[in-house]
Amino acid sequence: MNATDKITGTPEGRPGIWLIDSDTAASLIKAAPGDAIHNLLGSGLLLLGASWDKQAAIEHVQREDMRLALVFPPHLVARHHLVAINDEKRWAFDVGPLNESMMVAMEERRPVKIQCDLTGLLWNAGANRDRKMRGWYQYGLAELHDNLRELRERTSRGDMAAVDEFFGVYVFSEPTPSLRERADKGGAS
Repeated sequence: MNATDKITGTPEGRPGIWLIDSDTAASLIKAAPGDAIHNLLGSGLLLLGASWDKQAAIEHVQREDMRLALVFPPHLVARHHLVAINDEKRWAFDVGPLNESMMVAMEERRPVKIQCDLTGLLWNAGANRDRKMRGWYQYGLAELHDNLRELRERTSRGDMAAVDEFFGVYVFSEPTPSLRERADKGGAS
């Protein structure tokens, strides 16, 4: 890569850490000089170094369980800027000389979704005896389930914007009695 090249990523929040996608990681590995790419496995006091075939490194960073970032000072990187992390290990790849001035923040594109009163949805799903209405509540709960799963997956990859998106869709109507208070009163109000 040239010093004038730009790399698109998302600032992680801590200085010197930018989240990137697997396509960007694969491009950096392909652009690195030579036929192989050096990797440091581990962190802290014990680091193991090895050279990887570029294609094997690309396949590695494109795994579903990988969280990817480019890391710059103040972190110690020794040119091993590309970091791939999963629940088990940390790999750092030498993708050549990079600096943080090459980074460009990715534009956020958020889908427009309708807001859902979560308190009412949960209460009415259990309290409504009308079969047709129960079907709508089941649909709403299925959507909630899918959105919670997406929230978990995105936040596990470090995408904390997912939390704001989730609470932009699911709102809690205020003031409302708790589900326990409603049950104590004998049903829906």
